[in-house]
Amino acid sequence: MRRFTYFWVLALWPGLSVAPVRAGQPEEDEVTLKEAKLQTDAPALVEFFRKRVLPENDHQRVHTLIRKLGADAFAVREKASTELIAMGPAIAPLLREATASSDPEVLARAREALAAVEKTSTAPLLSAAVRLLAQRKSPEASKVLLDFAPSAGHLEVLEVMREVLPQLAVHDGKPDPALKTALTDKEGLRRALAIEALIRAKELPGKAAHKFLADGNPLVQLRAAQALADRGDREAVPVLIDVLPSVTLPLAWEAENILTRLAGDQAPQVSLGEGADARKAARDAWQRWWKEHGAKVDLAKLKKEPPFLGLTLVAIQDVQGRGQLMELGRDGKMRWQFGDLAYPVDVQVVGNDRFLVAEMNGARVTERNRKGEILWQKQVQQPVACQRLGNGNTLIATPTQVLEFDAAGKQVFTYNRGRWDILGARKHRNGEYVLLTRTHVVRIDNKAQEVKSFPIGRTYNWSSFDLLANGNLLLPLNRVNRVVEYTLEGKEVWSAEVPFPTSARRLPNGNTVAASMNFQRVTEVDRAGKQVSQTQVEGTPWCALRH
Repeated sequence: MRRFTYFWVLALWPGLSVAPVRAGQPEEDEVTLKEAKLQTDAPALVEFFRKRVLPENDHQRVHTLIRKLGADAFAVREKASTELIAMGPAIAPLLREATASSDPEVLARAREALAAVEKTSTAPLLSAAVRLLAQRKSPEASKVLLDFAPSAGHLEVLEVMREVLPQLAVHDGKPDPALKTALTDKEGLRRALAIEALIRAKELPGKAAHKFLADGNPLVQLRAAQALADRGDREAVPVLIDVLPSVTLPLAWEAENILTRLAGDQAPQVSLGEGADARKAARDAWQRWWKEHGAKVDLAKLKKEPPFLGLTLVAIQDVQGRGQLMELGRDGKMRWQFGDLAYPVDVQVVGNDRFLVAEMNGARVTERNRKGEILWQKQVQQPVACQRLGNGNTLIATPTQVLEFDAAGKQVFTYNRGRWDILGARKHRNGEYVLLTRTHVVRIDNKAQEVKSFPIGRTYNWSSFDLLANGNLLLPLNRVNRVVEYTLEGKEVWSAEVPFPTSARRLPNGNTVAASMNFQRVTEVDRAGKQVSQTQVEGTPWCALRH
């Protein structure tokens, strides 16, 4: 029912905010490994990862065998393939490199061998094994995970490592020796994992941690700065700014995400671009912001937002016509779902396991928990959009109106459109109400007067769009099969092809998740517009977001 495609690019490792493993996860992980006929006790898990680390003195042998995959003699090619497969999953990183070969014979045989050795090294299996090993509290856990990290092969697995290593950072009241040793490892990825884990576990005093802000590896600098920023350390912010031109673009988006959360309404109106000049311009703008406003920036803001878990929330009309809300894990498997929704077209996460849903045919906006229980509701005819605001108010849009209610349910703002064309709406941080209509984006001030509008071509269906940290709008334009980022003035600055999108959300790593109602799928694309993953669902997905 679901198909995921993973792309491994170590330099683009887009980490997410570190979050605790959810209740019930160990049981699910144990089932995942047992279904693959793998043992789940601590010694077996340690051995599981050791088998996936290639000894340094075997590297030359593997390279030699890979070259023989293109030999003239068939027998030589066959023997090399057999020997490579027999070496097991530890050679997967070198086989991945070989799949870029220009020799078609090497390419085909490397792919065949990689598929054979990775049967028990899929992202879901490896992620489950990482979490279970951490849960078992083996004293060897940190070391085997750090040894394995450069061979992990999947972005998702590295993200899970970032989650669990802080939980392994202390043994008997002392810092984990493997993590301490990794601080001087020649491999930047290991240093980055170790410094972040020790900082988050509060096992490094400020001065000891600060030296990694000047590490020669930008990834290490970024991870140290992210962890220190979460601890409220102001020394981290200038580093987050300085690395913008020197790290890969997805990593720069992570830094930008933190900066925009800190800056709020004072954030510079700049977007990171792929070119060196654009990156430097963004850095310079953020440096000016820090110089003007840094003294008053409150780093406690970073703790007021829930951590990013990488889970996908989908509002769907299933094949039987029932409205449902479901949550998918990082492996694409359903974690929970509930029904009894009357045509849900917009959804927002508003707290720990609390969700705001616009139920168009139910004439209501409801706030529910993951059991589907109604915790709050507001009756409104045909709601097509909903948004919980920072002050506790709730914005609701219908095809003809935009309304705002305070926490007590009192209506505090009304805009009457006078025509039946509103497809979505949000309140911008500048105080304006932004409407997506069938042909235009329309901006309305707090006196219900139109400020500006710009054309977007004709679009058809209710559309849940995103307000970005840089102040721009991310719109799903289903008629032209595109997701487009616009400035508030109507300048197009980015787009990607997505079939008939009805929702679009930007992720912390800069990727975009969109629901395609007519194609029954949720798609993730990177900033280059390249598809990263695709999940098929049974029904019509109106809105999808990752949280």
